[in-house]
Amino acid sequence: MLAVVVHRLTEGVMILENGFSLFLVVDAMLNEPRPTTLENNDATLDWGTIKQNDDDWHGNNETKNDNEERKAWRKDHPFAFVARPKTGADGSVNLMEWQCYIPGKEGTDWEGGYYPLEMRFSEDYPAKPPYVKFPAQFFHPNVYPSGKVCLSIINDDHTGTWKPAIAIKQILLGIQELLDNPNQGDPAQQYAYDMLRKDPSGYKRRVREERNKYREMPQ
Repeated sequence: MLAVVVHRLTEGVMILENGFSLFLVVDAMLNEPRPTTLENNDATLDWGTIKQNDDDWHGNNETKNDNEERKAWRKDHPFAFVARPKTGADGSVNLMEWQCYIPGKEGTDWEGGYYPLEMRFSEDYPAKPPYVKFPAQFFHPNVYPSGKVCLSIINDDHTGTWKPAIAIKQILLGIQELLDNPNQGDPAQQYAYDMLRKDPSGYKRRVREERNKYREMPQ
């Protein structure tokens, strides 16, 4: 059994020495009826204080960074772009998974489309980039058949140039630019890459077909 060590400073006030162990105990109890207090030998800990500390402990990790991204996006984001955390059926907000939409750039064959993207953050964010993907089979030389975007600033291999300071806004603007300016030096989809090189007019026609799939503006 995990030990929880506390010291009594004044009546009803405790300081926790082994907070990590306590949080494991608390997590294991989440599906059980919650008592008003949690007793351990002679010490009594207030449940409300424990739960608040538990939330703060989790909040100091990846969700804190995602919250900061959310605030930054609300404060300053490009026109017609959409980026928001996904909401579950129960109304809960998942800060680790975002739904995004990128408008096609004006004056290009992509103009008029609103292209959906999923952005998933790992526990290692912002040390590692988010995973970003279009719908599967999205037509573009730098999009894998799975939909994963191949772009240097979010690549997680040796070709990547990711930096923790890169914001969601920069990622989405970079992908918008990539749509009409594919990187032929780093193809991810053979079919689109071959058409771009061997049949430019056919490639442009195929881009317009892709655009027509995504005409509906996001709500």
